[in-house]
Amino acid sequence: MSTLAPAAPAPAPAARRPLRALRPRGLGWLIWRQNRLALAVLALGTVVVVAFLLRERFTVDDLDTRFKALGCTTGFSPSCATVIQQQEALQGNWRTAMLALMVLPALLGALLAAQPLAGDLEHGRHTMLWTQSVSPSRWLTHRLVWPALVLTLVGTAISLTAGWGWDWSNPPLPLGSWDQGTASQTMAPVYPALMLTAFALGAAVCLLVRRTIPAVVATLGLYGGLMAAVQLLYPYLMPLRTVVHHGGDDLLPTDWIVSDGAVEAGRMIPYSQCGPSNCAAGNLTFEKFHPMTDFWPMEYIETGVLVVLAAALTGLAYWALRRLTR
Repeated sequence: MSTLAPAAPAPAPAARRPLRALRPRGLGWLIWRQNRLALAVLALGTVVVVAFLLRERFTVDDLDTRFKALGCTTGFSPSCATVIQQQEALQGNWRTAMLALMVLPALLGALLAAQPLAGDLEHGRHTMLWTQSVSPSRWLTHRLVWPALVLTLVGTAISLTAGWGWDWSNPPLPLGSWDQGTASQTMAPVYPALMLTAFALGAAVCLLVRRTIPAVVATLGLYGGLMAAVQLLYPYLMPLRTVVHHGGDDLLPTDWIVSDGAVEAGRMIPYSQCGPSNCAAGNLTFEKFHPMTDFWPMEYIETGVLVVLAAALTGLAYWALRRLTR
């Protein structure tokens, strides 16, 4: 006689996880607690920067519309002069904003990398963590990964906004002035890579110095040196083109003239080296330049260089950590 097995009870519905259970735990939660004020300020600052760039961008459109409505392209009036002055002031504001954006990665590298890491090392918090089943490499990885993700998002948002305002539609700066200031470095994908490089620089410095104030000062100073090197080497990321002519203008408004001068006895003499005995009037002149087609390739080359540098600085930070824990 066969017997029927009792039916298996129906599975209980999965209990809903409270929102508190979704928050980071362990070391991730500790890092969030220590950096939440800085991250909140960073988020608010990002909103303010993006709003400012959008406002400037729409002001450019408004001034351009007024310029055309007043017929300033065919005539001139006092109203046209006012609009032109406002356009020039707006371009000055934009250049100032771009320079400020170039300082921002240094401040964030010091605030989110050098200061927290050096603080742990200086006050001995790392020893307490390492004795509670947290390895030194895991401690450093958590210290780097989460802020790096935040900086990537922030850098991308700011650079896309700056690129839209500067380049993609009726730019406030002509693309022929991509050599002026640092506008090209504030565009994606260069700017997020620059953010990560400054962050990796702060991490490497703090693992080598291990004191908060010296680490912050060294991070800011080394970042300044890095930006000076970037500005010096940027024109040579791709080969320069050269044109020689008799005082004519064979270049386009969007071409970037890196250097120019006179041609005398087969030698190219920059105007800065001209004197009473050379560069006579009527000589051939030369211009070394980048055409507009070089712009985006140079941007991608610069991004690649910054990514490699960020990886090298991160490796230096882990090397310094292993040296510390021997």
